[in-house]
Amino acid sequence: MALTGICPRCEKKILFPECPNCGGTVYGGGEEADNHLPAWICLKCHIAQTHITCPICSALISAERFSDKRSFPGCMGLIIWSGLIALAISVLGFVLPLDKFFAPADSTPPEAAKSNSSAKPGKGQKQRHIGDSARTREKVVLQPAIDWDSRYRLLYGQYLTQFHPPPAGQRITIALKSGNRMEGTLRALDGENLTLELGTVGVITVGADQFTMENGRTFFARYSAEFLARQQVQREQQAQPGNPSR
Repeated sequence: MALTGICPRCEKKILFPECPNCGGTVYGGGEEADNHLPAWICLKCHIAQTHITCPICSALISAERFSDKRSFPGCMGLIIWSGLIALAISVLGFVLPLDKFFAPADSTPPEAAKSNSSAKPGKGQKQRHIGDSARTREKVVLQPAIDWDSRYRLLYGQYLTQFHPPPAGQRITIALKSGNRMEGTLRALDGENLTLELGTVGVITVGADQFTMENGRTFFARYSAEFLARQQVQREQQAQPGNPSR
């Protein structure tokens, strides 16, 4: 059954999204390992989500606000079960002495306790391992964080090799950091300099450092790679779960 909750800001009913790591849709209740916050944990990759972003108003919604309607019994169920337990205790109280029914915690003989601890689970019973939950939390902790600096450098290198400058002989307009704008015919272009023919004025050479980023990325590979890499990193950061600008 899908997890549903109510957004505290827009008060709309929201479906809990699929796991951003593996696309899984089956979750189990638990807590996030580092801060021990309530979370829904993906049963496929064990990633814990403590908050999601409302797709309608972009508000952050705590995992506590979501339920599959099977994790917690309703009020009527609690009343019924409480009544049945009280009735059973009352009946057994007349049949058996209370000191036999509610045995002290240390009444089990050491031999019997040892025997019980070494007994194998019977057919149909599952043996529980104390370390299971610890291993689950460990998987959450070991999920690597994204190194954005390394991601930027990788993208920068890719865009650097993909750059194609405009051909010589084309009419262009250049904008400099000084505020000057010039129009002419492109005569030559290398990694750090642009040669421009200005008609009757003659031919001038302008260094890459004099260009604005917006205009320089058209003519120089390093400007273009820097602009595109930063733009792509910003898109990926905004797409991360829990980002309020999503």
